[in-house]
Amino acid sequence: MNDIRLLTPADLPALDAFLATAPASNMIMRSNLKNAGLVDGPKPYQGAYAAIFKNGAIIAAAAHYWTNNIILFAPTGAGELAEFLHRHTQRPVMGLIGPWNDSITALDHLGVRHRTIDKPPHQEILYELKLVDLVVPANLADGSVNYRPATPDDAETLIGWRIDYEVETIRYERTAALEARVRETMARTIAGKDWWVATVNGTPVAMSSFNARLSGMVQVGGVHTPKHLRGRGYARVAVAGSLLDARNDGASLGILFTEITNTPAQKIYETLGFKRIGDYALIMLHAE
Repeated sequence: MNDIRLLTPADLPALDAFLATAPASNMIMRSNLKNAGLVDGPKPYQGAYAAIFKNGAIIAAAAHYWTNNIILFAPTGAGELAEFLHRHTQRPVMGLIGPWNDSITALDHLGVRHRTIDKPPHQEILYELKLVDLVVPANLADGSVNYRPATPDDAETLIGWRIDYEVETIRYERTAALEARVRETMARTIAGKDWWVATVNGTPVAMSSFNARLSGMVQVGGVHTPKHLRGRGYARVAVAGSLLDARNDGASLGILFTEITNTPAQKIYETLGFKRIGDYALIMLHAE
């Protein structure tokens, strides 16, 4: 018999073991668990967690985070699990993230498809790269483009780029609330050494970040080049540079996902050596 319940810190080993059965699909949830544990609250990385159990074992899991996004890994019961969490937290649902089928099932069960920013939602491609197989771009190898970790001095530039990224890629509206959120996120993640820039003659020309880190694994996100600088291979250098640094720090695997319709991004990642391993969803919702 299946049972849905909220998780407590005592459930952390069982939850992490379940999520580790599909590591590429669960980078964000596992990274958040590493950073904040099974603690719900308003601080970064915190969230309420729930799972479906069968004969005492977890068979599906989800979390409703401080960002108001629900992240799922629920091969069965995704809709019921999302509804259970939403009913418990009483927080708005502003996004659904996870394997494509899980996320679409939850979207329809919650009855919020009419609020999707993309109509219909865009499917994402899930990619994986063994970092030993990383292909170093020619413009990085010859020194015409360089890279480095971002610093607080880059913050204003990167804040503007990140806002452009969220408007263009995630399709958020350009608002004061978006800028405030981006400023907070950028300050935290630059301090956490999670952002890189490609540079030409010392000037940033593109950016990339890690939105999740685990032992031996990193997940790439937030890749962006300003429109007037595109087509020159700068984003490729930013991503490659971040992965070279991660490899030097002991990571062996890189993960990312990108829209199935974003062929320029797919070309960037595939020329670096990334291989498609599955499907994913990043479904953002308008406010109710």
